[in-house]
Amino acid sequence: KISYIISLFFLISITLVSGFIFLISLKPVKINFLDYFDRESRIFKKLNIKEVGDVFLSFNKVSKNFELLIENVIYENSFFPSILIGFDLTFKKKIFDTSIKIFDSEIEYEVPEKTEKRTDKFSILSNLESNFNLLKKFSDIQVVNTKFKLKINDQNTKNYLIDFNYKNSESNLSIVEQNSFKNFLFMNFYKSNDKNNISFQFDRFNFDFIKYLIDLDSIS
Repeated sequence: KISYIISLFFLISITLVSGFIFLISLKPVKINFLDYFDRESRIFKKLNIKEVGDVFLSFNKVSKNFELLIENVIYENSFFPSILIGFDLTFKKKIFDTSIKIFDSEIEYEVPEKTEKRTDKFSILSNLESNFNLLKKFSDIQVVNTKFKLKINDQNTKNYLIDFNYKNSESNLSIVEQNSFKNFLFMNFYKSNDKNNISFQFDRFNFDFIKYLIDLDSIS
């Protein structure tokens, strides 16, 4: 009797899970827990998230991945209208690998004013990197058609279009100046024979912004 009950329990569980996966593969399910989430909580404050829109859960029949679509995220001064997080069940070193796709976003970063207390010549780059530390948790990253505004001061702002891909220790970065699409920079990072390699392609790209991110005067 015990074995029969256990078998019945597993059969019902598998049926329910399979049915749920089938339903969300046909139509994404809206998750409403954010309606009851305290927007003033420590989690949101720690992540500097000001607002989160609707969240949908679905199952991609092509990739066989569960997907979480998060809409209208406001992070500091940046806006992310569509973030797609995928969960690929691998059951290897980790139960699943995670991927993230960010579409048509508007990212803004304001360069801090120079102070005498700043001793690290790369402090601004470190600060910029720390803002997106969360991305390191994903094994596959895609940033598509994203506007990046580098605000140096009230009179000086640099505007770029960015595309970025990272997968299997290989990454591609494309940066285009918004005021002239002919001015571009393309970088490719990859590993070959246990060596790190990087290749560049650029045309009429203005590297002037680097001096605002790195204190070149302190580099000997």
